[in-house]
Amino acid sequence: MKKICYLLEISRSLMTLSISAHLALTMFIAVSNAQETSQVSTPVPPPNPEEGPQLKDIFFDSEEDEIRPDAESVLRENAESLKKAPYSNLVIEGYSDSRGTDSFNLRLGKTRADATKAYLVELGIDPKRIKTVARGTTIKFSSASTEEAFQLNRRAHFILESYQTTESIEPPSRTTDALPEPQPQSFPTSQELYKVLEDELKLLAPKEIIFNPMREMKAGESQTVEVQVSKTIVENLHEGLKEKKVPETDKIRLGEVLKFDLSGNNFNIKPVSIGEESSAQEGFTELNWEIIPLKTGTQSLLLTATVNIENPDSGNQLRDYPLYVKAVKVKFNPVYSAIKFIKSYWIWIVGLIIVCGIVGWGIRR
Repeated sequence: MKKICYLLEISRSLMTLSISAHLALTMFIAVSNAQETSQVSTPVPPPNPEEGPQLKDIFFDSEEDEIRPDAESVLRENAESLKKAPYSNLVIEGYSDSRGTDSFNLRLGKTRADATKAYLVELGIDPKRIKTVARGTTIKFSSASTEEAFQLNRRAHFILESYQTTESIEPPSRTTDALPEPQPQSFPTSQELYKVLEDELKLLAPKEIIFNPMREMKAGESQTVEVQVSKTIVENLHEGLKEKKVPETDKIRLGEVLKFDLSGNNFNIKPVSIGEESSAQEGFTELNWEIIPLKTGTQSLLLTATVNIENPDSGNQLRDYPLYVKAVKVKFNPVYSAIKFIKSYWIWIVGLIIVCGIVGWGIRR
């Protein structure tokens, strides 16, 4: 009887030891699986192109694909923005105005896009990030049949396909292997809103903005350029969004002030009055700039509107819209050219006078 009890006690101990070993093995396997799972990188969410840098378009002369001086400064700014967004891919669309044959304009659009890409590559942008597309003839940016409208359509247009900075990549989660549920995106998106605003501004510009600078100027002579802007342009712009049935228009506020800027690569431009327009009153406000042409030949003046957009999803953003490109013929001014020459080479001129004086004195001796 004692032997039987002794055997039962041994069996009970062995069973308890077996259960403990099984539990320990289960816990070890669970911990190992958890460590392996934590080492798997969580997939990075797809980049959001709407959060990327805003790139400015560049413009071309008629039937030309050369990068103009005013476009060079724009491309340098775009290149710096692209360097800050190394995970973005760029599409360059080449456009031409509505004059000429379709086949010629399509080739011209291609060479303009390729020339733009080549310039960005020279500035340090990886060519693998850039794709060029020929769009050819368009009235997308202005449907009028004026030289200013043709100029607006002769452009290289930039589209970011994706955007993500290194700071925006979050480290893999250690607490869960499941991705968060995607949040529903409100409509309209930022890019859709920007496009609607651009179209509406182009429709309003002929009625709300008067911009008629002189067609001819003299190099070095100061001129005053005046722009008249309707004081109801912001209100009418918002009404245009409603008429186009943009969803949740009431939640999208346009800033109280719409800013205008005049630029030109071969001009010295100084604002005389503040380039901002309030929507509080009626009538027109006059905005003035004092400009001095610095180079002879056909030059361009660009009038740009900056809209302050307050979007509940993307926050407060400033968006630039080029409205008018005016061609100005700058004539040769002999007095200005002579003064400019003397300022640039006065050291050589003084040296030459001294040398001539010494030589003349030596001859007389």
